[in-house]
Amino acid sequence: MNYNLFVYTVNNMKATIIKRISILFLFTTGFGLTSFAQCVSEENVYSFIYNGKNYEVIKETMTWAEAASCAVERGGYLTEIDSQAEQDTIYGAIIHGAEVSADYTTVVDGGGIAYIWIGASDQDTEGTWLWDGDGDSIGINFWNGQGAAGLNNGTPVDELYNNWGGSSSGSPNEPDDFNEGQDCAAIGLAKWPAEAPFTLGIASEWNDISSTNSLYYIIEFDCKETSSTITESSCNSYISPSGKTWTSSDTYLDTILNAAGCDSVITINLTIITIDTTVNLDGITLTANASGVEYQWLDCDQAYSIIEGESNQSFTASFNGNYAVEITEGSCVDTSACYAATPVMVNEQPFEDEIIVHQGTNRDIFHIDLGDIHQEIFIKIADINGRVVASKTFTQSQLLNIEIDTPPGIYFLTVTSEKQQAVIKIIKN
Repeated sequence: MNYNLFVYTVNNMKATIIKRISILFLFTTGFGLTSFAQCVSEENVYSFIYNGKNYEVIKETMTWAEAASCAVERGGYLTEIDSQAEQDTIYGAIIHGAEVSADYTTVVDGGGIAYIWIGASDQDTEGTWLWDGDGDSIGINFWNGQGAAGLNNGTPVDELYNNWGGSSSGSPNEPDDFNEGQDCAAIGLAKWPAEAPFTLGIASEWNDISSTNSLYYIIEFDCKETSSTITESSCNSYISPSGKTWTSSDTYLDTILNAAGCDSVITINLTIITIDTTVNLDGITLTANASGVEYQWLDCDQAYSIIEGESNQSFTASFNGNYAVEITEGSCVDTSACYAATPVMVNEQPFEDEIIVHQGTNRDIFHIDLGDIHQEIFIKIADINGRVVASKTFTQSQLLNIEIDTPPGIYFLTVTSEKQQAVIKIIKN
């Protein structure tokens, strides 16, 4: 409401002239002089998201009808405000996000302050306020009548949300249809009337003003759910885009927010690859139960070191120890538990009592007398940390020579025959 009728009248005449010029310009462009693919420049758009919906603060001035038309062109409508939370978010975006100046313009018939268009209008039936942000005269009727500054007969419909000027003090003063020409709603950016000793509304509250005013505006976009289908495979388990964990093959639905802040439903055709790492132990032969995959047998006692040449489904141990198999299926790799195999049995009489070891004149050579000829003997020498420094297999031998090309120190000699095994401590000088 404006308390200076003269100022309002002059301004209304100016608005009428401007509106006519705008109509003439739009008419001439219809003959092919100029046509805009976009109704606003993107540099003047501030976007934000609230409650899963996109909004835009448009910092270009238009009449209410032009703003509604531009909103539709961009795929939305002038905003419909349904709650205090939505109102607070929108006003915060105007002031703090888009940084709209509270004096970017002056609306004379709105008490001399600046406003931002929203989607409420009673253009079709005076006093019947609709959310009609696309300008098609169809929308939700949320308010009927006028506030205390008008006929004081206003009331919300079905207790729907409103934020007319004066609401914060308990009783709405707006809308009032001042001079019978105020048919569209806008958010005030300051107290109004600006220069009056009384207050009809404060910043963030709504006022009804002439639709011919040229203002910034707010566009709201309904969520458009998107969908997609993907095919995935994973080892043992799969974490979906939304963070769910699945452990079995199936077709799943997952929902995340898309770039517009709306639901994106993803159909996931999921294959879970679960490797069978069980092993069958038959005497000294270990057989992996998984078939049609890649195998690599490991020596658990040597920090799971690879046993060279043992990459078949079955493995026969030659020496006492603990063994596992690493299985590769596609991009998935898993390792079995360790299984004990004892092909060498220890006699009651210690094997080491039969063995004589002495260092040769060449300090790197050790001579080993087994006390008898053995069909096959495996010699392994390790340092005090368990690192193997030398190993060799002999056949049909009793007297053995093995080179230890390492620094002087304490070493452990492991002698393994067909049925016996001995570990002897040796000192290299």
